[in-house]
Amino acid sequence: MTVLLVIHIIVVLMLIIVILMQRSSSDGFTGGGSGGMDSFMTGRGKANLLSRTTSILATIFIVNSIILAYVSSNRSREESVIKQIEIEQQQEKQEDQKPVVPLAD
Repeated sequence: MTVLLVIHIIVVLMLIIVILMQRSSSDGFTGGGSGGMDSFMTGRGKANLLSRTTSILATIFIVNSIILAYVSSNRSREESVIKQIEIEQQQEKQEDQKPVVPLAD
């Protein structure tokens, strides 16, 4: 479960970074670098790559969330604390009701 939580945190951080890098009306983190003809990728190519990356990371996030919920629900299927207390009280009542047999010398 710890591995799943670490993966979840990494995916969340990557999602935040990728979403902030996407071009918006306020230009996010990429506002200063409009890129010229010598840039690595064009604006459209960069947008497509970031959109695809966001989709993949979002899918990983959702699948990982479902797996974490499933694992967590299986761990918590143990008796609740209230049920455990009730069982202990019933056992104590049964012990109190048993007749005391004197020890023979």
